[in-house]
Amino acid sequence: MVRGRGDAAKRAAAMTTLGIDLSSMPRGTAACAIRWEKQRAVAGPPHLGCDDRRLDALIAAADVVGIDAPLGWPEPFVAEVGAWTATEWTAT
Repeated sequence: MVRGRGDAAKRAAAMTTLGIDLSSMPRGTAACAIRWEKQRAVAGPPHLGCDDRRLDALIAAADVVGIDAPLGWPEPFVAEVGAWTATEWTAT
């Protein structure tokens, strides 16, 4: 969790959370903000194809940011998954 702008008084009245689905390239990166008010939450439209400049602006406007980032799989795991040929699950 990363805190962005705003003081405690602003966050008490309303706050904005930003979710980022990070990809290796901007075309696969997306973000969406939710404004949390006293009696409701309002989701903004998705921002698709976000580059660094767009992400910087969205992060600056948010109080809290969450990032889903693919970190990759270990090479031995990828090799095992790629070699898997079973067509049905069996009990072991």
